[in-house]
Amino acid sequence: MSTTPQTPTSTTTAGDGAAAEPRITVSPGIWPLPGTDDQTLHVRIHQAPDCHTVRLAWPTDPTSPHLAPTPQPTPSVGWCVEPDGPGNLTARRTTQAPDTPADKYLLHLQLTGIQVGSVPGPLPLTVTVETGPDDSLESTATEHLIYLDDQNTKPQITNYQAKDVQVTHGGTTTLSWTFPRTDGAFYLVQAPDPDSKGTAHEQKITPKRTNDLYTWDTGPLTQDTAFGLRWEGKTNETEHRTALALTLVMVAKGDIKAGTLTADGTVTIFGTPQTLKLASKAPFAYTPAPTDGIVLAALRFGSATGTAVAKIQVQPPTGQAITAAVTASSTTTEAQTQIPVPAGSTLRVHDITAKAILQMFWVPFGLDTKNTLSLTTGQK
Repeated sequence: MSTTPQTPTSTTTAGDGAAAEPRITVSPGIWPLPGTDDQTLHVRIHQAPDCHTVRLAWPTDPTSPHLAPTPQPTPSVGWCVEPDGPGNLTARRTTQAPDTPADKYLLHLQLTGIQVGSVPGPLPLTVTVETGPDDSLESTATEHLIYLDDQNTKPQITNYQAKDVQVTHGGTTTLSWTFPRTDGAFYLVQAPDPDSKGTAHEQKITPKRTNDLYTWDTGPLTQDTAFGLRWEGKTNETEHRTALALTLVMVAKGDIKAGTLTADGTVTIFGTPQTLKLASKAPFAYTPAPTDGIVLAALRFGSATGTAVAKIQVQPPTGQAITAAVTASSTTTEAQTQIPVPAGSTLRVHDITAKAILQMFWVPFGLDTKNTLSLTTGQK
């Protein structure tokens, strides 16, 4: 089993050649603890038949996961080993070529006699392969991850993160993590959960798995969301064990759903008022409201007698339309009203008395400059 917990981060230093970059895999991805001296590390080098040197490097802190090779690990046929001190090992090809492999573009290095420390957890391993002659040497380094697993201890979820720390409103991202076990089950808590009126509930998931890397697509997100991940399984076939991890995804201009809100300082709720353009003759209408807001209407009537009326209608996306009548007379001269407009509603003006002057202002909730209304024609 190869361990490529993420697309390996590779650094290539090249000479004059332009050959395809080698692809390197390492196995096994999980090493049991406590270790024994007969474990074998496999390094497979694809697309580099002229590779002549492989260098390995790993951390040596005894309090962290680490490898502890024997003084002279045994390589497979066609390779020799040169220990380079703690945390380093170099293998070089020899003139004793192994049997011709089925894939001539694949080289397989086996190192027997690898021990591991007693501390479980993820172990980063850097593999550098060198190809070409000395005067045009090409060096490619890739990062891999081995997990040292103690069946008697609780396993760990590592590298739990979202591909995108922030997404656009309605955007999606992918959660990824590494985990050494294939048994048990994963459970995900999304808070707030759009399918349960804002509350959080746990759901069992079946993530995709490639080697030791698990991935899960979030689906559309409209507000800042926390994702809690839990694994549940058994150790030694008897004892229940769990592993927990948490990550957060931010949503640009995301929705806010809350109970009681308090603020210390100044809070802006309304956007910049927009003076609405009127058609020369009623009826006329406006584009649907992009957000919740309020329409302020003022009607003036300069005639010495009589009254003037303007009928303004709000048609929500669903349900009954609401019509407000603004009335001004020779005694009041001007009448004003405020009309709430839910997001998605259509604002219409059905009638204006002759010689009356109507003014309307749209005040959106929120500071987005795109929250405007535009006059349309041909609607009644």
